[in-house]
Amino acid sequence: MEILLYILGAFVAYLILLRFISHERKLKKRFNKPKTKYSALTDSDDVHISGRTKLIASLNTPILGSKCCYFKTTVFEVNRYGEGDIIKKDSDWSELKSEVGSSDFILEVNLQPVLILTASSEALVKTNIDTHSEQLLDTSEFENYWLNIKAMLERDGVRVCNVYDKFGKRVKESFVGNDEPLSVVGKGSWRPVIDFPEIQNIIESEQIYVVRGSEKKPLVFTNSNSLLWG
Repeated sequence: MEILLYILGAFVAYLILLRFISHERKLKKRFNKPKTKYSALTDSDDVHISGRTKLIASLNTPILGSKCCYFKTTVFEVNRYGEGDIIKKDSDWSELKSEVGSSDFILEVNLQPVLILTASSEALVKTNIDTHSEQLLDTSEFENYWLNIKAMLERDGVRVCNVYDKFGKRVKESFVGNDEPLSVVGKGSWRPVIDFPEIQNIIESEQIYVVRGSEKKPLVFTNSNSLLWG
């Protein structure tokens, strides 16, 4: 019976992974559109631009405390399949809690400001920390992050014990900070700066190019090297 449950669990995980990969592939395809220079920007249903981020009202990431315009932080715990594994695989971890935050920001395209609205958006952002990935950071860094991990979990009512729970946890955090290279795909149009009070003190011109998304076709942004330069 236990073997059947294991097979069923693995099959469900496979279906979820397949759906995620399919969705991610669709988002990546949108970056195949040729990039548009600032001087050529017009009202368009799908514009692809690249530049550097300038924060308007910044957020702070839950673990590193870094200022950003986007973050995704996920805490995992060892599941029953990984309890006896010395070297743990991705399948040995189950998501315990995830937080995502975003705020509107300026993208400097050819040194000119473009307003990016993130209300309807999705991100393909590279991982900044992963406490169980030798390719990124040594696992000893986990100790430095533990208090913030604990605080993040307890905000959601998850009670955590330092003695019993610490070493069965893993955290991943991705974010987009200030002055970072970024590519954006979304619906663009020229708008009066007066429509956006949060930028009136930092934008001198009367018009600004604005890129946004919708529920059916969200704005997508990435700092992944393969999509930025590839």
